[in-house]
Order: sequence, then C-alpha cells, then structure tokens
Amino acid sequence: MSDLTDKSKDVADQAQDVADKAENVAHKAGDAHSETAEKAGEVIQQNPVYRGFVTVGLLAYGVVHLVIAFICVQIAWGGGTSGQEASNSGATQQIAQQPFGYVVLIVCAVGLAALVVWQLIEAAIGNQQYSGAKRLFKRIASVGRSAVYAFLCASAVQAVAGAGGDSEEKQESMVGQVLGMPGGVVIIALAGVVIAAVGVGQIVSGVKKAFEDDLDGGVALWVKRLGQIGYITKGVAIIFVGGLFMWSSITHDPEAAGGTNSALRTLVDQPFGPSLLTVMALGIVAFGCFCLVWAFNARHEKAD
Repeated sequence: MSDLTDKSKDVADQAQDVADKAENVAHKAGDAHSETAEKAGEVIQQNPVYRGFVTVGLLAYGVVHLVIAFICVQIAWGGGTSGQEASNSGATQQIAQQPFGYVVLIVCAVGLAALVVWQLIEAAIGNQQYSGAKRLFKRIASVGRSAVYAFLCASAVQAVAGAGGDSEEKQESMVGQVLGMPGGVVIIALAGVVIAAVGVGQIVSGVKKAFEDDLDGGVALWVKRLGQIGYITKGVAIIFVGGLFMWSSITHDPEAAGGTNSALRTLVDQPFGPSLLTVMALGIVAFGCFCLVWAFNARHEKAD
C-alpha cells in the first residue's frame, strides 16, 4: 500500500512537472509572438514610403487647421457665409471648392489614412520608453488620435464624393434622438463631461509640453511655443464644445449641442466676440504651423 502511495505521488509530481514545462513553453511562445509583432510594427514604421505618407497626413492635418482659422476670421469680421463651418468638415468642404481641390483632398485622405495606421501601431507597440500607467495612458491617447484622423479622413472622402453635408445638423439630429431616449439626458451630460476632460488634457499637454514626446529629436524653441499655444487653444475650444453638450442636456435643446463650429459662433456673439474669436484663430494657426513642422519631425518606433 505504501509503495502504491509513493508511486502515485511520483506520478503526480511528474504530471506537475510536465504542466509547469508546458506553461513555460506557452509563456515563451506568447512572448515570442508579442516580440515578433513589435518587430513587425517597428519595421513598418521605418519604411520610407510609409513614413512619407505619415508626413503627407500631418501636413494635411496642419493645412486643415489653417483653413479653420481662416474661416474663423471670416466669421469674426462678417466675411463668412452662413454655410461655412469652422470645423474639420467645413475645412475639407472649403478645400474642395478650390482649384484642384479634389486632387488635394484625395492626397490628404491617403495621408490621413496613414496617420490612422501610425497611431494604431503606436497604441499596440508604441511608447516603449514608458511603463505602467503612463504607457497605458499614452496608448489610449493613440487610439483617440486614430479616431480623430479616421473621422477627418472620412470627411475628406465625403467632400470628394460631394456627400459632406452639414455636420452640425447631423450632430444635432443625433443629440435629439439620444435626448428622447430613457436616460438620454444623462448620456449627453456625460458626453459633455468627457469632451471637456479631453479639452483639459489638451491644455495640460500644452502647458507641460507633453507633445514633445511625439517629436523625433530636438526642435527649435519657437516650434515648442507654437505647440504650446496651439494645444492650449484647441483645449479651450474643446472645453467650450463640452459645455455646449452639458447645456443641451440641461435645456433639453439638441440645437444647443454643437461642435467646434457652434462653439466658435457662440463665442463671436459675446462681448468682444470678434476679437476673442480672432485670438482663437491665431491659436489655431499656431497649431497648424506646429503640425507642418511635426510632419518632418514625427517620432517613430525604431527597429533594433
């Protein structure tokens, strides 16, 4: 009986040993798979064609902000028509109306699509110089950026197809539908809080110069100042948008919830509104110019 017990223990020990070895092999396989994926992502980011598309995309992103600033100035001083939107969609529509505008938009759409891929790679394997919560935050931020670039890419494609339409009206319609749902008021209010929080994050990035993490190598001080002014200005505008959403939830008025265009048009109706909107436009110009420099100094993960 004792011999049988000892043999049972030996079998159990051997089984445990096999299980431990199998688990170790599985971990190594998983690590190898992860390392292979990271290497593949790094190689893609070093491809000159891919990096060229990213440069085009960031140039397009900068141009869109410069066009938005131009529309802001027109709105501020009465030169803009009611159909112009000081927003990403409005900017792409404005570009489409220019000579060779559709060609420019097609190039922009391709570049913006490359930005989506770039940020998704960053979300998957990027920011390896960080660890823990900070790296997680950076990866989440990359996912958010990819969504912004995807929306702008879609706007460019819609403008080329002539199906852009009024983005503000579409948004108001969507907000109206949500407000009519059970709990819709809370959903819109929370959306406003989240949008405002994104705006605060932009301001913090500007103040702390966190955007330097996106730059490869050193840049001139004036570039950093452009980035600071641009991010802070964008943050203020986004907070304003979040405030409109929260106000919409309070008043149950879907027309009160608007995007950047509504926020800036609301600003111009305030005392000293045209001057304030002009200052905002200058801040947006700063961000647009920063993007033009960023296009040639974007940081990519380097393959070992």
